[in-house]
Amino acid sequence: MNDVATWIDQHWRHAIEILILALGIYQIFRAFRSTRGARILVALAAILIFFTLISQLFSFEVIGWIITRAAAALALALIVIFQPELRNALAKLGSSRLFLFSNNRKLAFLETFADAVITLSKKRIGALFAIERGISLRQYLDTRSFTRKLRCTTEA
Repeated sequence: MNDVATWIDQHWRHAIEILILALGIYQIFRAFRSTRGARILVALAAILIFFTLISQLFSFEVIGWIITRAAAALALALIVIFQPELRNALAKLGSSRLFLFSNNRKLAFLETFADAVITLSKKRIGALFAIERGISLRQYLDTRSFTRKLRCTTEA
């Protein structure tokens, strides 16, 4: 029992560090999962993991050296590649609470959307709705092709 207590006393910082990293990675995943950048990020991570494993498995010193030297250039390239996603994430961070897990906004939107569809149906008015799902539609809003801020209301 004493060994367990000393082990916990020596390694409790590691558990907190893992928890902080896990939360950070999860928040990055949440920010990038519905963008095109997510596919690029997954592909780059897969390539990096593949070459790292191959260089370690077969003791390829040159490939390992190239991977370690290219890390700084890769960090700069990631900033350039993900500039739109980073800008949107920073804007979101500045305008909302961090780590908000509430579904109240989604529920309110769905109720308003359903009311709007019913109202349009009763008035026999056709409409085209664009609802983002897997990939964000924000890039189309940022092109200035929409001149108004559109909100979901039940008014026709």
